Amino acid sequence: REGRDWERYAWIKAAAVAGDVDAGRQLIENLRPFVYRRYLDFTAIEGLRDLKGRIDQEVDRKDLADNLKLGPGGIRELEFAVQLAQLIRGGREASLRVSGFLPALAALAASGVVDADTAQQLHGHYGFLRRVENRVQMLRDEQTHSLPTAPTDRLRLALTLGYADLPALQAAIDAVRAEVQVLFAATLDGAGHRPPLDLARGPNSDQAAGGRELSPEPTASVRAAINALLAALPVRRMDTRGRERFERALPLLLQAAAATPAPEAAALGLLRLLHAIAGRPSYLALLAERRGARERLADVFARSGFLADRVIAHPLLLDDLLDARVDAEVLSDAGFSAMLQRALA
Repeated sequence: REGRDWERYAWIKAAAVAGDVDAGRQLIENLRPFVYRRYLDFTAIEGLRDLKGRIDQEVDRKDLADNLKLGPGGIRELEFAVQLAQLIRGGREASLRVSGFLPALAALAASGVVDADTAQQLHGHYGFLRRVENRVQMLRDEQTHSLPTAPTDRLRLALTLGYADLPALQAAIDAVRAEVQVLFAATLDGAGHRPPLDLARGPNSDQAAGGRELSPEPTASVRAAINALLAALPVRRMDTRGRERFERALPLLLQAAAATPAPEAAALGLLRLLHAIAGRPSYLALLAERRGARERLADVFARSGFLADRVIAHPLLLDDLLDARVDAEVLSDAGFSAMLQRALA
């Protein structure tokens, strides 16, 4: 399980194709626990954000903005969006452990992780960019991902793709890449890079929520619970990455609680939950990254003390409670059986 996040994104595409194929397949199987974690793994979002940041730096350094693969809205962003969904849920859903963009996208759509409209859009954009890339490479039989610079080659490219001239082709490329950028940004949408809490000020500071104003102002009971949480040993023992996740999640959860029918009850329950999951980085990442998850959880905690107690005692329940597909439809007996088989595979 030791390795870098970018290695997980690389191994997700691995396939045994030559040599001792059986040994290759066994190696891939042995690495599966590293690639696909046992629980819903929202730490993969942070890994992808870091990886994409390094790629963007390389794109800027080498002036690759027009690169069909690495540039903004390019093929790599489409691949990352699909791979991220696989890494988050593949540990629990064996059907998602497939290599290749199109098979993976089909599996995500079949399981309901990606809705049909989004899947169709991703499929269309991927096919378009791949066709352009292939025609570019055919021009001079080169392994390249950049549009040609010679006017004659650029016109030939446009004509072979069915466009009257290069401006028409460029407009189509720009439109697709703009939509891909929006889709990819939505994939990484979460808490963003908010300033961290200032835990060094101490739990009894007037700004116990980290120097960041909370709106609305917490009640005395909630503020006392915040102070107790910040002083708790599991929180003070967090490593740097865990502390960053915690610091992002705390104020966002309190904001979500404030919007519920019972804000104090929701806030107190969520603070207890943060104490329970202080040593579980994936759950902290989930709550820091996903607004919808925070809102759903806060609403449940506001409406049911019983459910709140169960989730706090058994955080594993978060995996199912925060699955947006849970209440999308009422499952039949056969559908419920199929869901169990996928989860236990």
